[in-house]
Amino acid sequence: YWRIPAILQLSDGTLLTVNDRRNVVQDDLPNEIDVLSRFSTDGGRTWSAGTPVIEDHSIHSNECMAVQLSDGSIMLNMRSNKNRGNHERNGRMVYVTKDLGQTWTEHPTSGHVLTEPTCQGSLLKHRYKDSCGVEHELLLFFNPNDPAQRIHSTLKCSLDEGMTWPEEMWLEFDEGLGRGYSCMISIDNDTVGVIYEGWGACLIFQRVKITDFLSHSN
Repeated sequence: YWRIPAILQLSDGTLLTVNDRRNVVQDDLPNEIDVLSRFSTDGGRTWSAGTPVIEDHSIHSNECMAVQLSDGSIMLNMRSNKNRGNHERNGRMVYVTKDLGQTWTEHPTSGHVLTEPTCQGSLLKHRYKDSCGVEHELLLFFNPNDPAQRIHSTLKCSLDEGMTWPEEMWLEFDEGLGRGYSCMISIDNDTVGVIYEGWGACLIFQRVKITDFLSHSN
């Protein structure tokens, strides 16, 4: 089956979504899971598929989200099912494509920067204008920030399109054990919203002012 996330509209109008594709091999064996893009250049009337991001099915990457970077390329951030309990090398799988998913290149941070306990994570590019009217971009990531359990639900901010995620720009929302899934949205110029599965309630929605990050950016 397909697990279909939100559709991303690129700067040239192209519609793009990244999908999990699960092939049942045998009832008594693990499913083969791969991730690939689907895109439309005619407003959604027809769709084409890219190639699998990772050909090695043993890696079991899925539950992915994408953003468009400033150079027009697409960054894909994926859950890696080999991360659970791995304290030595743990990190979300991150890949980049410049041709709508026909070819993929592993990002320098892939597999060792954004810690996870094997769980879905959310990725958002937020554009805002400063007091002088100059436009800037933040890349935000939210997930359970622990290598073993779905605890410490944390929002992280990058000012360099995901190359670094300074710890002083992390906001922990919930330290307790929850299901851990989340979604983010830009509310207005100064505010983003996060809805997530926490330990005290099934779903929690919080507004975050970007000044909470920017006050630590210097």
